[in-house]
Amino acid sequence: MAPAAGPLQPRRRSVLAAGALVPVAWILPTAASGAASGRAGAVSPYRFLSAHQAAVVTEATARLAPGPLDEPTEAGHPGAREAGVTHFIDRLLAATDEEPPPLFSGGPWSNRHASGADHMASFVPPVERQRHGWQKRLAQLRHDVAAAVVALDDAAVAAGYADFVAAPPTEQDRILAAQSDARNTLFALTIDGMYSVPEYGGNAGLSAWHEIAWPGDVQPVGYTAAEVERDEGLDPIAAGDLPIVEEVIRTLPVLARGRRSRGVRRG
Repeated sequence: MAPAAGPLQPRRRSVLAAGALVPVAWILPTAASGAASGRAGAVSPYRFLSAHQAAVVTEATARLAPGPLDEPTEAGHPGAREAGVTHFIDRLLAATDEEPPPLFSGGPWSNRHASGADHMASFVPPVERQRHGWQKRLAQLRHDVAAAVVALDDAAVAAGYADFVAAPPTEQDRILAAQSDARNTLFALTIDGMYSVPEYGGNAGLSAWHEIAWPGDVQPVGYTAAEVERDEGLDPIAAGDLPIVEEVIRTLPVLARGRRSRGVRRG
């Protein structure tokens, strides 16, 4: 996304690198069909989102985390579009429509680093307390995503376009910069969809993990003691991006502890 006016405007990839360190807040798998009204009345191939809602979410998240189809400078660097973020969000919003709700991936491991079954593809039924908690959480998120689509569309119409999808990328960037609630809702989901385990519907082809050179879960092979303890040196951070990364670290104590142990190198 093109930066808005302001003192701290980090480059997209540095923000994603910082965001990837944040614990995934929403990770959910396949769910059954749902319905949500959108601007256009087209039949939707999605489980919860309408066709128009999905189109807005796709274009908005692709501006927040652009890939090679969105920005020439991102050639070779997959973004939200390549990771299937819209698919992840749609599955998340429809999660409680399936019985039992597929909320918790099973185990003990996947088949990513060893032959055999993907045990993480089976899901553990929630207890009643967990079920009620997720129903409330997803009801709010459904509302927030729908409101984000409306806000982005309305801003695009006010600027003279048919809807957000019809606006050119530069205008989409301007709208996202101005619509902070919509942007924040979709950015959090973008991070989740890109970096969660693929059993939950995002991180298609492990694209985001490959981008940050993360092997993912390696059970039952596991890591050696030396690999766990190995110091890979200071974290490279571009000087212009350091203030925003420092802000992320200050708000998340777990990252602050990691910074003290690893350090931060100015790029």
